Amino acid sequence: MKKDYFLKILIMFLLLFGYAKLDAQVTIGADAAPKPFSVLELISEYKSGVFGGMRLPLLTTAQRDGITDLSNPEAVGLTIFNTTTNCLEFWNGTKWISLCADNLAPLPQPEDPNLPPAPSTYCLEGTICFDVLRTPGGSGIEPLNAHDRITGHSNFTAPNARTYTLTAPGAISDAKFYITNDNEKVVKSYTESSTSNTATLTITFKDDVITAMTGKKAKFTILAQFKDAGGTHYQKNLTVKVQDATCGCVLNTYNCEKIAFLNYNLGADPAIRTLSPAQQAAYTTPAHNYGGLYQWGRAANIRSAPTTEELSTVDVPPHGNFIIVNASPFDWRTPKNDNLWQDGIRTDIDPCPPGWRVPSQAEWQSIFLEEGDGLTSQPTANAWNWNDTGAGTVGFLITPPNASTPAMFLPAAGWRVNLGFYIGVGTTMTYWSSTKITSGTTTWVGIGVYCLWGGGNQARTLYQIGKCQGQSIRCVAE
Repeated sequence: MKKDYFLKILIMFLLLFGYAKLDAQVTIGADAAPKPFSVLELISEYKSGVFGGMRLPLLTTAQRDGITDLSNPEAVGLTIFNTTTNCLEFWNGTKWISLCADNLAPLPQPEDPNLPPAPSTYCLEGTICFDVLRTPGGSGIEPLNAHDRITGHSNFTAPNARTYTLTAPGAISDAKFYITNDNEKVVKSYTESSTSNTATLTITFKDDVITAMTGKKAKFTILAQFKDAGGTHYQKNLTVKVQDATCGCVLNTYNCEKIAFLNYNLGADPAIRTLSPAQQAAYTTPAHNYGGLYQWGRAANIRSAPTTEELSTVDVPPHGNFIIVNASPFDWRTPKNDNLWQDGIRTDIDPCPPGWRVPSQAEWQSIFLEEGDGLTSQPTANAWNWNDTGAGTVGFLITPPNASTPAMFLPAAGWRVNLGFYIGVGTTMTYWSSTKITSGTTTWVGIGVYCLWGGGNQARTLYQIGKCQGQSIRCVAE
């Protein structure tokens, strides 16, 4: 028995080191010296006609995350097979890299990605943003309790799957979906189906989308192409984001699209930033909801700032004071600069967090009426309900169609007028847009800007005012 044991040890030693050179090169599985460039060489045909492979350590994601001392520089290159995602992974010194991520089969692309846009009566519906919620407060933005998060496979209708639906006012044919601009390759595959006037797309995200998007942002475009009843070819687009940051408040627009706003006023107290819109409206310290006040084109919060009557000659004043202006053109800067904030573009002086910017008048308009100002009792893209009963914070609760809970709360934070005093705190809301008044017959043409104004059962998106006023900002997603 003892003799057999030593014989086995001898045979193993010969197999492992019989062909090893002085520089410790090894071949396993064949009577052959390793190639000059190989430290270790494994031969797959370990006996005639019988093949095998190398079996790496098998770990679940939880077991992998329990590995200690990964901060040691010598851990770089550590390799495992993840049995949760069925992917080979290695440690790059900062995070685990999945070798599945870049080996997804290429998704089909449209022959013509520039077909005419479909009329607004055609709707492409589905979730436009997912927060993977790996880093608390990813990108400096606190998570919102009410938005759609990817926290695991359990909250999907199928593993890592989401469904999108194209609805039409009449018959459609030849409906086809495409996924474009997916630079991070977050979409693994998709299936599609259609009826006489609808088409459905089900997207499956890649298996490790949650961990792969830690600390990152990605977006892709869903492109639905189809023919209407008359045979005209159209397309409808929908941009979808997957990110380690809050998605904000997602609302419908009157032209059957979606738009996302930050889930709190810029400068609001941290205590309310993680609350849902309904919780914000019920909050009994209204000042926490109000946030800062800003003069148009400035990044400084001047809600409680002292005043000065000295106009600024530079884009960024060397102080945070409220600049009083008591004469036309009611601009805190001389000469005026109309480009400090711009429509659809985040400028260097934009006070919103990265990934967000001051909204345009058209973007405020899109979540209200199709055109003009009006009462909230008129048909709007979303339901606007004035919250002013009992304890809580006064303001508008805004709810998308077919939703059971509000998606955004706009508190009545008031504003600071050109002479520096306050009006409407707790009764009126005024929110800046980036849009200048360039036409019309009012005295504000060429010097004023539009803002969202509201109170009671009224909201106006074409309210005109001078740039020296101090108003609230609700950022919109880029």
